[in-house]
Amino acid sequence: MIEATLDSPLEIKQGDTFHLEILWNDSEGVPVDMTGCEARMQLRRTPGAPIALDMSTQNGRITLGLGSITLDVSAQDMQGVTAPSGVFDLQIEYPDDRVKTILGGKFLLIPGVSYVSDN
Repeated sequence: MIEATLDSPLEIKQGDTFHLEILWNDSEGVPVDMTGCEARMQLRRTPGAPIALDMSTQNGRITLGLGSITLDVSAQDMQGVTAPSGVFDLQIEYPDDRVKTILGGKFLLIPGVSYVSDN
């Protein structure tokens, strides 16, 4: 079971820096302790399709704090995202190998028009 599903698609802008902070509290409003946890979030056209964007604590695109999950992807890496739309989920893996999907839904890519050149 997914903890939360977005009502509308997550809009991501091709070629822009992507930054998103998610606050995660338990049912009593206490920030969830994610000490020792790992996180992963993937964007795909459809479940099982090739990965359009991979974010994780292992690749440095996700940072976990007490009750907070921060996603950061560089503008250069976002420029390479080409899937016009699709699905995603965000999973937390605990040190004891339990996995919890805390967020899921659809995404929509807003195509980039102008790109900053490094020339």
